[in-house]
Amino acid sequence: METRSIALLAGAAALTLSASASAAIFNFTHESGLAAEAEFTMLSSTSIQVRLRNHSSGVPGGFTATQQLLSGISFDIGLSGANFLDASIAAGTVAIGANSSTVNFDSGDYVEGYDVSGEYGYSNSNGSGHFQNFLSSAEFGGNFVPFGGENLDGPTGVLGPEGGLVSIVDLVPLGDTAAIRSEIVATISLTGFPINSIEDIVSNGVRISFGDPGDTGTIFLDGVAGPLPAPAALSLLGLAGLTLRRRRR
Repeated sequence: METRSIALLAGAAALTLSASASAAIFNFTHESGLAAEAEFTMLSSTSIQVRLRNHSSGVPGGFTATQQLLSGISFDIGLSGANFLDASIAAGTVAIGANSSTVNFDSGDYVEGYDVSGEYGYSNSNGSGHFQNFLSSAEFGGNFVPFGGENLDGPTGVLGPEGGLVSIVDLVPLGDTAAIRSEIVATISLTGFPINSIEDIVSNGVRISFGDPGDTGTIFLDGVAGPLPAPAALSLLGLAGLTLRRRRR
């Protein structure tokens, strides 16, 4: 009986390790109150999901409406820098995240789950300040490719940082600046060599940008790996504890 309880605990530990290999969370903070969270999930050996959320409580003094927008996230797949054998972004979609919605979009108001791919793009050539692979609401760097999709705001094209993420609408008054409050979820297809784990995506670092990376006022923040929720593992551990208590009775 005791052996079965220990085996259950071991199984829970294995499940936690498995979850860690397929997902990773990064936190970004700045002394001014700028803050964000990014979660990477491996969907398959050729696709990943990136959830990006702006939860800033403040901004640096003098920040403008567009500078407060979380406009992009970058990472470096495989070996550091540009390498022939590394996977790269091939296509993708971007949707409004949980409990989020658009602000000031010309074409209307949109909520959680709506496709906003037309406001975002990607590149596999490191842009100003970013790592090798990135997605952004602001076109910059070499070989930038729009994800494509319905044009929801302004001229056709990825002309951000408009369309980027805002945390609190009146943190810096937006005026007529278009934004998403406060989360997007990008589903990305990869080409080239398949990835083995989420470590292939994030091991060289993760970086975000506030504002237009082409401007001098842009702030880049490097992420710090955070704890990964594993509800299934926690539930299993709770069951194991209950089993132990029952055996002792």
